[in-house]
Amino acid sequence: MRLTLLAVAAAVALTLGACSASTDGSGGTAPAPGGREVVAVDNEFRPTELRLPAGQEVTVTFRNEGRTIHTFTSEELGVDTGNVEPGSSVEVTFTVPDQEVRFVCAIHETSDDMVGAVVPQ
Repeated sequence: MRLTLLAVAAAVALTLGACSASTDGSGGTAPAPGGREVVAVDNEFRPTELRLPAGQEVTVTFRNEGRTIHTFTSEELGVDTGNVEPGSSVEVTFTVPDQEVRFVCAIHETSDDMVGAVVPQ
């Protein structure tokens, strides 16, 4: 009986593991291949600076781990995620410019911590 229960538990664990999304170790969805990730936690971006190769098209995963709605917005990059609910993530793709540009949370951009930069390399 014990062996049967152990076998069933192992099968369930393998099935659940195979069906889950890939993660970055923190329980969130891993960033897109070749991409980068920015996380909003309460009223701060992590990281506040993305160093990326100039002229390259990149995909950035924006993940909201905070308790309020946030955005990842940059007029210069032509990206705006719109409102991203807590626990959600979205991807944006853009070409890295030759000069440093800002990204902000359009809702909280008056907070110094809700402003970041894309820095070309």
